[in-house]
Amino acid sequence: MTEKKDLIGYSEEMDKFINFAFDDLVDVANKNHDLFEELYYNRKNQCDEFYSLMEDSHVTSPNVLIVGGAGVGKTSFIHKLIIKCNADLHYCLMLDYRKVVPKTKDGLISFFIKEMEKYFDEIDHPINTLCDTKKMDANFQCVYSHLDCIEKSDVTKHLIIFLDDFDYAEDDWFELLKYFLPFSNNKKTSLVLSVREPLLNSIDEYDERFRGSYIKKATQITLAPISVENVISTRLAPILVGKESTNKLYGILSGLFSRESPLCKIAKEHGTLVDDLPRFEYPLTKKHNTFMQRITSGNIRETFAIAYESLKYILESKKYSEILLEDGLEKKRIGREGVMKILFDNDDTSYKIENIHKLKSKTGNSLFFNVLEAVKYLGVVDDRFYRVLSVLGHKKKKVDAAIEELSSKKFKFFVPSKIIPKKVNRSIEYNREYIALPKLEMYLEICTDWEEYISRCGSAGKSIEV
Repeated sequence: MTEKKDLIGYSEEMDKFINFAFDDLVDVANKNHDLFEELYYNRKNQCDEFYSLMEDSHVTSPNVLIVGGAGVGKTSFIHKLIIKCNADLHYCLMLDYRKVVPKTKDGLISFFIKEMEKYFDEIDHPINTLCDTKKMDANFQCVYSHLDCIEKSDVTKHLIIFLDDFDYAEDDWFELLKYFLPFSNNKKTSLVLSVREPLLNSIDEYDERFRGSYIKKATQITLAPISVENVISTRLAPILVGKESTNKLYGILSGLFSRESPLCKIAKEHGTLVDDLPRFEYPLTKKHNTFMQRITSGNIRETFAIAYESLKYILESKKYSEILLEDGLEKKRIGREGVMKILFDNDDTSYKIENIHKLKSKTGNSLFFNVLEAVKYLGVVDDRFYRVLSVLGHKKKKVDAAIEELSSKKFKFFVPSKIIPKKVNRSIEYNREYIALPKLEMYLEICTDWEEYISRCGSAGKSIEV
């Protein structure tokens, strides 16, 4: 077993390697398939289920619905599926709303038409009916008509269309799904739709055709958040070393990785020699792993941001004071004070714990804190919701502004239970409903139980009564 070296200071080389190891997997997939395969952790059962469905896709034309929260790795999962698909039997067409230029409905449809031209060339049935002078909808219809006219026996590669990140299409998701509805029922194609829960609820509620084609007809694959320790350990494997322990992960990693792995080779090309870096045992405690998972609501990118700051903190040898033994491995306890130093006091941190007590009522009650409580315990923004908050001195206008800010991309404490499409008459009165995310629960705990937070941000004041 390779000896651990003393971790004296946090070197520039170590910093470069950890940043590189925590790179976005989607970007990695586009650059290097071998590296993507090495860094991608688990989801084996879900991958096997998908490939099993696609074994006879030319006969069954299965549709698939991938469901998971923001940042759990739905797009990376799709890239994994595409890389491992049998290229002799399948043609995978990826439509990622966030990647198209321009990021609009028309931008995505135009991109799809161009990609379908490539598909038709691939199966030796080129399309000749497209024209720049035609309207986009007419060209889209030409694409579908051309596909429809090809004999099924002549389709040498089954077309799998992946629809990803339509949640970001806001009011256009309804129109986009309407475009692809015919493909969901075509025997020459399979449709794979990736969604979060709010969009899933909207599809289920607002259109019977969508419900039938995108939900009832599809096989659902649910992606739960991945274990924080496992996904971080996979990324850092070349510089980790484990003792004999009850944690089976380290045995798997030692067999899976070597310092001649794609990650190490590419790191070397970028000027980082992994052989020159010290090895160490995975240093973060179970409690810290749980904290990272909860405060990010399982978002992998945000988890890596906290892990980066945490590793930097504990690898600077003088900044930790307590070593714990967990599963036979040495762990460095950061603790609540350490967390606040890393994620609150540090203005340069890549992930920030926010002071949510800045806005208070005249009676000294925290507006944001009380709104978070109301979302957790009530969920529906109705007369009772406003009444409960008004008792603590919060006016409706400020409550509405707080709801908008706390559900924004900056905070992401909760999300709408459904996305209301344009097709629904906005003049109809309806009560907004929200789903509280784990981050919300974590903040309520921090605000009430962490003296380290209260000493910096003050008390939340009174809690709501429901």
